[in-house]
Amino acid sequence: MTQFVRLAIGLALFIFAVILNLFGLMRIAPILITLPLLFISIYLLLSFLLQRHTFRGFK
Repeated sequence: MTQFVRLAIGLALFIFAVILNLFGLMRIAPILITLPLLFISIYLLLSFLLQRHTFRGFK
């Protein structure tokens, strides 16, 4: 369940950032704010998708 929630949040953040970036390209929002948000959302989405289940030791 946690992976699904993290993926859903990542996808929602990515879609929001793309729409906000389109507003930036139309000069409705500042592009200096929208581009870093887009790159951060892409990074977070990829990190959620490619997260490895590594051995973290015995508890």
